[in-house]
Amino acid sequence: MEPNGTWKMTQIENKSQTLQISDTFELVKEESTWQLSSNNEPIFNFGTDDMNKIQVAYPNYIAYIKDSDKSVYIVPFEGQKSIGNEYCLARADYVLSGGNQLI
Repeated sequence: MEPNGTWKMTQIENKSQTLQISDTFELVKEESTWQLSSNNEPIFNFGTDDMNKIQVAYPNYIAYIKDSDKSVYIVPFEGQKSIGNEYCLARADYVLSGGNQLI
């Protein structure tokens, strides 16, 4: 994160992209999917190639929608170097933008 509170996306020569979240966490897109890395080691694969389907709320959690089943998932951060269990909230087909659920 930049000092002014904005995110900085960088592209590396081998076509991977990175988004630094904190001193230890970063989002990395290599080949066809985004992954969460801690200290340059992959720790979680989001199963999507679309950055718009990932919402970072550091230091609390990352929310994302999987391409495979269109469900909304939450992965909490646990401290500065690890993450907790993945939680499925709802199928995205039934959630409107803004979080209102269809009835």
